Amino acid sequence: MQSVSKKRANVKTARRIHEVDHLIALRLRLARVEAGLSQSELGSAVGVTFQQVQKYERALNRVTASSLLRMARVLNRDIGYFFTEVDDPAARLIVQGWEQNADRVRRLDVDIMRLLLRVDDLNLKLRIVDLLTERANLGNNSISRAR
Repeated sequence: MQSVSKKRANVKTARRIHEVDHLIALRLRLARVEAGLSQSELGSAVGVTFQQVQKYERALNRVTASSLLRMARVLNRDIGYFFTEVDDPAARLIVQGWEQNADRVRRLDVDIMRLLLRVDDLNLKLRIVDLLTERANLGNNSISRAR
């Protein structure tokens, strides 16, 4: 019979999340945001609840191969997309920011983020940041950025 401490160690080991699961979660969230879908909309399209989509996007639950294939089709992505490292630092920051402020993010916020990802003109992005900083009454030192 296993001791209580060994059982606890096994539970902790089982809960560790593999880096591939984190990558799939990140890519899933990015693809959904870029597609302009809510978690509810994606869940309905693939036959799972929005709570399940949340768990997939946080890597709390592993995505089955069949579910990943259905989501890839809905999101118009090749299955390999979910296994490719994200090399866009802006995209990573958006996802991290979203996770930290999930209770405050609205659909319009997602649309703005998606559109900003498509803007290549750095000067335009900096002007947008200046405008948003001014409108949000944040002052000049609230957002660090390189010019």
